[in-house]
Amino acid sequence: MTDEQIEGNDDDSLFSLTPEERTEHFKKLLAELDEPPTKLAQRLNGLGDFRSPAAITRSIQRMAAGDTAVAGEMLVILKLLVHQQRLRDRQQSNVEWKKQSNKVWSATIDGFQVTLHPKTKDRWHIHLVFTETGYSPAWQPWPTGIDAAKRKALLCVADGLLEVLDLEAKRL
Repeated sequence: MTDEQIEGNDDDSLFSLTPEERTEHFKKLLAELDEPPTKLAQRLNGLGDFRSPAAITRSIQRMAAGDTAVAGEMLVILKLLVHQQRLRDRQQSNVEWKKQSNKVWSATIDGFQVTLHPKTKDRWHIHLVFTETGYSPAWQPWPTGIDAAKRKALLCVADGLLEVLDLEAKRL
């Protein structure tokens, strides 16, 4: 089955995939997401998956290797995350990054003041502060390269905004 058929309007397209085709589709989604299984597992855990990140990582790795069937729920989750990433990638072209004299990059995105601080070996520290409340989500791992850091910053903003909304609704 081709990518066009999978992405097309045929609602039955994913149902007609063989287990091998489903695994290939899963791997394509993982590749587009461009997040190692350990980071994806941490995100899923943070979004409410009650399993340990290690158990989630093993599950992802086994599905990608074809050792176990790809769960329908996992395909749905990955597809939603990929769609969210595509929207963020589109949003990134509208972000005005400013390079400061101290080599720090900054931008305001969805109410967050975002700063990217250079570290060793072309790695970048991402720091966010929600300007309305001063809330700062947990610090993120250091991506390599400024383009990767800017892309990761948008993901951090999306996750941070969800945290802010949950805190405001006292659900966190």
